[in-house]
Amino acid sequence: SCDALCAEGRFDLVICCDCLYIPSLHRPLVQTLAGCLAEAGVAFVCFSLHGNAPDEEVLGFFDAARERGFDADLFGERQLPPRCVNVAPKRSYVYAYTLRWRRGDGGAVVDPPLG
Repeated sequence: SCDALCAEGRFDLVICCDCLYIPSLHRPLVQTLAGCLAEAGVAFVCFSLHGNAPDEEVLGFFDAARERGFDADLFGERQLPPRCVNVAPKRSYVYAYTLRWRRGDGGAVVDPPLG
């Protein structure tokens, strides 16, 4: 649980790699990030589009994150060499986003983490 994981405090950095290809798990992942990320922390989310779900559904993760109070910003994207000749280049195209708690005009977190 997040309580056990964060017993000594929330995390300044969370690295989330290749975790978005099952859209039905987006909201639980967002809730986990919300429970573990410090107010000044950043989650670094890297993924490629596997083709097992529509691209729009995979990218919907960031809508769920924004609904929970995060800002989601594209950090970068890059085409990497395919690992196998029979793998579509799309699966080797990597996106990287950052998630940070949304802040108001005064710099305070708009929707502070609970707990």
